[in-house]
Amino acid sequence: MVEIKVGKRTIEVQAGSNLREELLKAGFRLDSPCGGRGSCGKCKVHVEGKAAPPSEEERALLGADLAAGLRLACRVTVEHPLQVRLPDLIEQVKVERTSFAASSKLGAAVDIGTTTVAGYLLDLETSRVLATASCRNPQADFGADVISRLAYALEGGLDKLTAVIRRAVAELLVGLAGEERLEVLSHLVLVGNSAMHHLWWGLDPKSLAVAPYKPVSVLPKEEEAKRLGLPLPKASVYFLPLVAGFVGADTVAAALATGITEGSGTRLMVDIGTNGELVLATGTELYTCATAAGPALEGAEISCGMRGEPGAIEAVKLGERVEYKVIGDVEPVGICGSGLVDLLAELVRTGLVDSTGRLLTREEFLAQGGSQSLASLLTEDSFQVTESVSITGGDVRKLQLAKGAIRAGMETLLSEAGLKAEKLDEIILAGAFGSFLNPNSAIGAGLLPPVDVKKVHAAGNAAGEGAKLVLLDPKAKAKAEEIAQRLNYIELATRADFQTRFMEAMLF
Repeated sequence: MVEIKVGKRTIEVQAGSNLREELLKAGFRLDSPCGGRGSCGKCKVHVEGKAAPPSEEERALLGADLAAGLRLACRVTVEHPLQVRLPDLIEQVKVERTSFAASSKLGAAVDIGTTTVAGYLLDLETSRVLATASCRNPQADFGADVISRLAYALEGGLDKLTAVIRRAVAELLVGLAGEERLEVLSHLVLVGNSAMHHLWWGLDPKSLAVAPYKPVSVLPKEEEAKRLGLPLPKASVYFLPLVAGFVGADTVAAALATGITEGSGTRLMVDIGTNGELVLATGTELYTCATAAGPALEGAEISCGMRGEPGAIEAVKLGERVEYKVIGDVEPVGICGSGLVDLLAELVRTGLVDSTGRLLTREEFLAQGGSQSLASLLTEDSFQVTESVSITGGDVRKLQLAKGAIRAGMETLLSEAGLKAEKLDEIILAGAFGSFLNPNSAIGAGLLPPVDVKKVHAAGNAAGEGAKLVLLDPKAKAKAEEIAQRLNYIELATRADFQTRFMEAMLF
């Protein structure tokens, strides 16, 4: 056995084991969105002791950090005793709460997102929202996207993934209501995609991970909270129904909240995230599909990408110089999803990226009439947004894949309904990411079809709103179950026309 000292703790591991895996097993937190594949460069730890020298790939990802003693935990094999210092991760639950009477009848709704878990405490008699809270989904330590997490579950990590998300929801509920009030909370409504559903309930996700990608069950599920280890002695837990392998309860809830299933208009709802879910309503029919967009649009697996938190560039404009806005008005340390879409659209608009997605060289850009000021920001294979934040040609390719997948999903649904994008009355951007996305940039980057920008509207966390409606109204619960039945699921993985549209949608 070999000892690893982490702060005041010492853990013993087998010689030859992987440092990242052992740290996670011991309950330590690491930002590792690629799931330990060594591609994101985010699981940085300070290592002292006799460790094997880094590979060329690890050297390329770490750059100057290597000289400071940093290593990628996923690339370190433990053969000798080590001292490890972990980075500071912001893990606390963020809560906003108003005062409420001790006699209030309480219920909670929680949206288990792949990246963020969002919760709401409500007064069941007045329908008033008493508190909101959010936290990072701790399953992200095992992979940023659902595919990585399903793979981890199938390798024996299912119980771990179930335990960490239940613990996170329990902590969220404490933040929402306070420990002293949890005993009077009577109902908890949950939504999430199909993978989050299976991992919450501890269901074997094998059928989700391989074709034809079918859930164990799509039916709504209810259970006593105390049987799930939640600190709610008198509450029931209800998880909305699923539709298919990659269209889950969050899509059903969002469709309910936006009212997209009502009326005669032609409307498209898109939740842009690691797994982009789409719903097309024609007035008579409902179509839905999901695209494996990956985590790039949320900043994961991008060299300077990060979540939308202080220090993240959230908006970019290219002129004679780079103009940008940083969350928290602090020095920029990275760039989040909305900033990446802005930057991608601007790189295309200015000609810094060509129609195939290739980042031009300085000489090529100048030869086609590009400005000297922007050309000066081009390096060998990157564009410098600031002195410390840049986007590489590889980053552009990852964003290109993500936007191509989502756009191809839209075009496939429209084709299935016999419609063209210009016939859409509205495009609804559901999810937190959509709230911060600049519609002009989304259209300019090719993420959305070229429609009148006035047709594009953000709905915020529609999945959470739908969960609240179900919590408050039995009729809404019945309506959600009806919507799940009405949605016609289109499986994209087996369609040749989707692959063709995907290749076309990759172009700018």
